[in-house]
Amino acid sequence: MLFDEKEFEHKIEESKLENGLKLFINNKLELINRAESNSFTFLIHGKTSGEISIRIKTGKILSYTCYCNNKNYCEHLAAANFYLQQEILKFEKPSKKFNKPEPTKKDALKKHSLQKHQNNIKTIIKPFLAISKLKNTQISEIYKRINFEQSGASAFRQQFYFHLAIILELPKLSNFNYVDKENVLSDLTKNSLKEIESYFVKGLDAVERIAFIDAARYSVRSQSNFSTGFFSFLISRASVLIKDKNDLEDLKAKLKKRKQNRNRLDPIDRKSIAEIQLSIMLAKLNNKTYSLKNYESTIELPIALAGLEFCMNRNDKGFAVLKQYSEKIKRNQFNKYHDLINEILIFAQEKNNQKIEAEFLIEKFIYGFVIDENELERFLEIEKDPKEKVEQLIIQLKAHSVFYTFEKIAVVLLHQNRLDELIEEIKKEKNKFRLLHKVAVQKFPDYDTKLTDLYVNHLVQAITDAKFPYFQEQIFNMAKQYLNRLHTEVREKMLEKMKEKLMYDRHMLAYISKIYTEI
Repeated sequence: MLFDEKEFEHKIEESKLENGLKLFINNKLELINRAESNSFTFLIHGKTSGEISIRIKTGKILSYTCYCNNKNYCEHLAAANFYLQQEILKFEKPSKKFNKPEPTKKDALKKHSLQKHQNNIKTIIKPFLAISKLKNTQISEIYKRINFEQSGASAFRQQFYFHLAIILELPKLSNFNYVDKENVLSDLTKNSLKEIESYFVKGLDAVERIAFIDAARYSVRSQSNFSTGFFSFLISRASVLIKDKNDLEDLKAKLKKRKQNRNRLDPIDRKSIAEIQLSIMLAKLNNKTYSLKNYESTIELPIALAGLEFCMNRNDKGFAVLKQYSEKIKRNQFNKYHDLINEILIFAQEKNNQKIEAEFLIEKFIYGFVIDENELERFLEIEKDPKEKVEQLIIQLKAHSVFYTFEKIAVVLLHQNRLDELIEEIKKEKNKFRLLHKVAVQKFPDYDTKLTDLYVNHLVQAITDAKFPYFQEQIFNMAKQYLNRLHTEVREKMLEKMKEKLMYDRHMLAYISKIYTEI
């Protein structure tokens, strides 16, 4: 025996596999004879055409002869095996005569294609699982081999199973193992999530549903599977696919055994969400009403309820649930409201609901601690009249912002280059030197006495508040960038005012005099 037919991808060199796959995809392979002894003869079309014969028994490649006379396993052998794999994995669609057709043997083979891709990806990542931080070369190697696996899946029309396998296996190479600037492996996982969601929305066939439910079970089979976090994505969707009470009970029991990591970065209890969803769907199958009293004060309940609505393509109802519960949580669980807003924004982006996204971006600006510039740009991008919305946002921030109102208004004004308005806001504050410095540099060469006087006042406040000489010097060194750009007379007047205000700080007086000897 040479090797098991299903393991040919691990026995043949990668370059020969790639060439063999190209031959197969480009229809350069033709089956010209199949003997009763399970001997196959193929004609290879190319610059030099020829035949290859393969003898198989119970899934084992016993022997082969090829016209290329290559002593090692050749690309023609790879092409023939790709062809044979296709033949094995063909299946007929389930009959429509039955409400719930039993999977056939060929269905089982297609279901097994998920396991095949899982095993292949496991083999790819196994040497790297114990490495604390992957190098660029290691990431490139993983990426290249996974791309090759994907090309094979595409040739056999098994992309759904490939992407499902990626979700299950690749996250075991935690993001913490990727180098900072290279996150292509994380991008692969994100792409697979989008692809699986697309398949799910379009509708899965009977065999794909079985594979999806199996993937959900696998995601909570062990703590290592569970810790990747993708059980949440799979269970929410599997819960609406499962129509058998025992299957739901089995998945619930597996999930109950797992422990949520208390040190996780995610503030939301994804396990609780999955348990709620499974319990709701189980009660539905039993024609009962599931009690939600134990979860009424949590943000996990609206996320779980909305998630089920989205999985059943009832998007409007899903957002209605989120809005209804968000009002309750804002009143009773304000410290959790920000986390719920982030979750609603994710749903809004996934479902392309820009109205909800804009509404809750404003909520985040008002009730959050900061305004992220990227989110501000996104808000202005999706609004029809950005200028009007900026005015409204500033008014709302002044009237309703709970935390750091000035800092939020400053972000908006600076983003819009409304520097004179920002200077007026700074006049009302103390020690906003770093922000004022940024504004002054941005306005240069435009300045006046009011601006330079304000600059001196905030610079002196910053130096005084810094207390320690090292930090005081750092602040003044920043100011030098601006002072050195001014006319000498203007700079001299500003330095004189500074010295007057710092007359009891001998260290800073000496430091300033050392730098500017003209004073």
